[in-house]
Amino acid sequence: MARRRRGVLPFPYWKDLGQSAIIRIVAQLGHAGRPMKKHLHFLLVILVGVTAVAQSGCVAQSGIARCNKAIKANPNDADAYASRAVFKRNRKDLNGAIADLTKAIGLKRNDPCFYINRGNARQGLHDYDGAIVDFDTAVRLSLHSSGATANNEAAVAYYCLSQAKRAKGDFVGAKTAYKKAVRLMPGTFR
Repeated sequence: MARRRRGVLPFPYWKDLGQSAIIRIVAQLGHAGRPMKKHLHFLLVILVGVTAVAQSGCVAQSGIARCNKAIKANPNDADAYASRAVFKRNRKDLNGAIADLTKAIGLKRNDPCFYINRGNARQGLHDYDGAIVDFDTAVRLSLHSSGATANNEAAVAYYCLSQAKRAKGDFVGAKTAYKKAVRLMPGTFR
């Protein structure tokens, strides 16, 4: 398990990503000229794993209950499924998180953040092949997107892809993906 440093919680998929990198990504999203609410699920990808958002079982349980209410009110709300998946991931229910993200992807196929989250959950279960497929899909979707955060999402997807390939033993592929992440967001990843 990664050791804790300067307020950053351990996160096995981004263990090399420092707190300053997260702050820069969030700042770029906040200055993109769009409301932050639109990017909430992308921020959760970053913030939930690295900061103290919903770390206690009590907070996660109430978050799941709120998401359940939202899903009951609108069963076609992909963001509610994705949010519930984040809370499940925090409770170490990776299979439940994958199921919710698969449902969210079924409802909203073109959201790269859903694929990044599902890839991280798959990587947590040591399903590196599935994680690589999800990260590749996230890269493809974000590179074909014209949104203000497309490069940020692609950079995070490339970084996660590099970590999955490294865990699988594909060090050449990991280095290539990492270099692409750095090229998209210079100075962010170390």
